[in-house]
Amino acid sequence: MNFRIISKILSYNLLVLAFSFSGCLLFAVFQQSIKPENLTAWFYCILYSLIGSVSLQLLGRRAKPTILRKEALAIVGLSWLVCSVVGAVPYHMIAGTGPMDSFFESASGFTTTGASIFSEIELLPMDLLLWRCLTQWIGGLGMISMFVFILSIEGGGSKFLFKGESSLQMRDLGSSNVQVGIRNITITYLVLSMACASCFYFCGMDLYDSICHSFATVSTGGFSTHSASIGYFNSAPIEWTCVVFMLLGGTNFVALINLTMYRRSFLSPETIFYYATFFTITALILFTMQSFGKESVSLSQGFRESAFQVASLLTSTGFASTDYEKWIPAEHMFLLAAMIMGGCTGSTAGGLKSIRVLVAFRICLANIERVFRPNIRRSLTIFGKTLSDQERDDTLHYVFLITALCFAAMPILSLMEPLMSEEGVKSAVLACLFNVGPGFAEVGATDNYGFLKDTSKLYLSMLMIMGRVEIYAIIVFFIPSFWKKS
Repeated sequence: MNFRIISKILSYNLLVLAFSFSGCLLFAVFQQSIKPENLTAWFYCILYSLIGSVSLQLLGRRAKPTILRKEALAIVGLSWLVCSVVGAVPYHMIAGTGPMDSFFESASGFTTTGASIFSEIELLPMDLLLWRCLTQWIGGLGMISMFVFILSIEGGGSKFLFKGESSLQMRDLGSSNVQVGIRNITITYLVLSMACASCFYFCGMDLYDSICHSFATVSTGGFSTHSASIGYFNSAPIEWTCVVFMLLGGTNFVALINLTMYRRSFLSPETIFYYATFFTITALILFTMQSFGKESVSLSQGFRESAFQVASLLTSTGFASTDYEKWIPAEHMFLLAAMIMGGCTGSTAGGLKSIRVLVAFRICLANIERVFRPNIRRSLTIFGKTLSDQERDDTLHYVFLITALCFAAMPILSLMEPLMSEEGVKSAVLACLFNVGPGFAEVGATDNYGFLKDTSKLYLSMLMIMGRVEIYAIIVFFIPSFWKKS
């Protein structure tokens, strides 16, 4: 294991955090209502980050310019852990939250989960609310992706590192040069963010809210500056704008790039399946809402509410425009299905990812056909490419692993929180592991995670990080052979 190169790359992570803290400090300086103590807190956050960055840089100053699979996985997992720890400092110093509360909120931000321990968001200072949304914007793009250009300076291994952080396949980047592919994705991310902020502003949000909510929308994170989330604005234009940009944030960014270049490859099977799932679940909820709903709502209002909540949970954003806890159980099941499936690969969304669901479904259909036609052997083609046995196995292994993790995590949380309802336990695990944020029952759309014990918060924080890095980059830490020399 090349520990020196790991230290060197982690130092760049802390440098980015120091730069981000500086932005919040400048914002606080220009806000006359901000307390002087907040300025001191931001100064110390910058100082701690710079000291940590310099220290790690010194440890890695003689690093061999080689990053292999082990180092890539270690960098990915440690980056999210380190950033979550350092990003927790502002919550502790400014809001006065405890260590576990601060870590939970920070991990939720960087993993774009959107789960919160705060019950009254409006009581927090504006500079800290900006930091909450900024962590999601940084996490949405991926801390690792930001350093692919740096890796070209350090040496090889950028492909391993990017593959470890993202569900996007290297062949999807459309370029043999990873740096070029990441640059295109970064530009697309920036353009979407600016377009989203502009649309929110013209729909009636003030400049501050439009910027904060654009960070949380494009990153599919879900943090808001108001306790009532997007429902606070009670505005149809704002909600429909949010739906559009949540869906775009959950779309494969390479597909978005292809769309701007008028390439037909934008309409990949995954993209079609993703949007078809959105419209199908929305239609099902609208039908049940009109036919069996507890409350009478107009067709337009029902379509607006169902489309918003489906887009929010399908893309793992977690915004709320209404209290869906009041909906009937059938509608909850549809939302749960959207929560588990998630968005596209190569997007900011969480969940299983549409392509894995599609591949697993196709494999099941092929196996069913073999029951009555055992001599038939059909190849599985996705994106115009026939999947190899290894790729099919990888998909099934991941689906099995994350399913097993869910079943193992639920009873553990129930033991930690014996007074929590069964629905609350199950939805909390799924909401954190799939980076959705809100769940049902005690952790529903209008509730928070602040009532949990510190051990439960730490446990769910680790599930968030595992879900964000797609399990493997954290699980390998517990395998002794991973740390041994090759």
